[in-house]
Amino acid sequence: MSMHSTHAFAEKVALVTDGTGPIGRAVALQLALNGAFVIIGIPKHVASEEAYVSELTELGTLFHIVGWDPSAENASEQLFEQACILFGRIDLLINCTVSTVHPSRIQMSVALDDANLESPINEYSAIVDRFAELMAQRPKPKIVNIFSIPVPGSTADHDPADLLEKELVNATNSMANRSPAKFRLNSLIVGSWYSAGYEMPNQLEPTHAKPPADDIARVVLFLLSGESTAINGQVIRLG
Repeated sequence: MSMHSTHAFAEKVALVTDGTGPIGRAVALQLALNGAFVIIGIPKHVASEEAYVSELTELGTLFHIVGWDPSAENASEQLFEQACILFGRIDLLINCTVSTVHPSRIQMSVALDDANLESPINEYSAIVDRFAELMAQRPKPKIVNIFSIPVPGSTADHDPADLLEKELVNATNSMANRSPAKFRLNSLIVGSWYSAGYEMPNQLEPTHAKPPADDIARVVLFLLSGESTAINGQVIRLG
């Protein structure tokens, strides 16, 4: 990334919806190092915020941590209210709440003619919709969704992970198209090995190396930078 892009983050307000996972944490740290004011969401099940606070304090960055409950009915409103109190504006939204979809859940959706296939997407879409109006007031607002799903593991016509990936592509296009024209919204898909406590079944194990969280964070920063103006409504799989 060029020096010009790095400076572009100075004094931008960035919201990372979940800083407890390795990717969200890496994105938050890189944005902070590049001069952004970072709001880090910490889901209520996390026992302690100390590690996140001390690490950012050592970097001498301006940041705030907000606790919220992603499983609550009013989750997006909860997060929105706290972000508004802190800065009253959001320039960059990194929507990365950990919600890995287990193969059994996807298989059930397929058995039900995909009736529930979109449920993990709804959590992300609700946050995008809630923040869209606030972000529309800012110059060049940008959103990156980070989804964690199993790597497609079979060549069958109805591989559940492959079906979900197609749904994520459709959802990303929909979110990008219904946002104001000046928005840029893209999505990344990473393997479910990034979610704590998730054990991947043998048939879904990747045949290649897991990309480091820092490398994924650098891709996120590229998508948030002025160098990616030609990329919008796209889904990129990493690993």
